[in-house]
Amino acid sequence: MFSNEEITKLQVLAHNLQTTMAKTKRKVEKLDQSFGALQDYERVFGPPNLSLEEAQSLPSWNEPMPKEVAVPLERSKDPYVALYMQAYRDQQEAKEAVTKQRVMAESAFEFVKELTRRNSSSSRRKNE
Repeated sequence: MFSNEEITKLQVLAHNLQTTMAKTKRKVEKLDQSFGALQDYERVFGPPNLSLEEAQSLPSWNEPMPKEVAVPLERSKDPYVALYMQAYRDQQEAKEAVTKQRVMAESAFEFVKELTRRNSSSSRRKNE
C-alpha cells in the first residue's frame, strides 16, 4: 500500500492543482471580460482611430512585448489602446497560468503513475 509520506504528497499535489486550476479559471474569466470590453468599445465607437505608427506598435496577441514598446503604450491616453493593453496583459497572465497548471498536472500524473507502477510490482511479488 502507500506510505503516509506518499499519501501526504498526493494530498499536497491535489490541493496545489486545485488552487492553480481556480487561479487559472479566474485569469481566463478576466481575459474574457477584457476582450468583451474591447469588443464593446469597437461596437459603440467603431474601429479605433489610431495612427499607422500607433496601430503597428500594438503587440500581436501571441508575441511577447519588449518593455521599451510596452511603457509608452501603457501610458497612452487613448481608451482603445488602454483596453487593448489590458486585454494583452490579461492574455499573457492567462497563458502563464495555463502553462503552470499543465506543468503541475503533468508532475502529479507522473508521480501517480510511478506510485501505481511500484504498487503493482509489490502486489505481484506478494502474490507469487
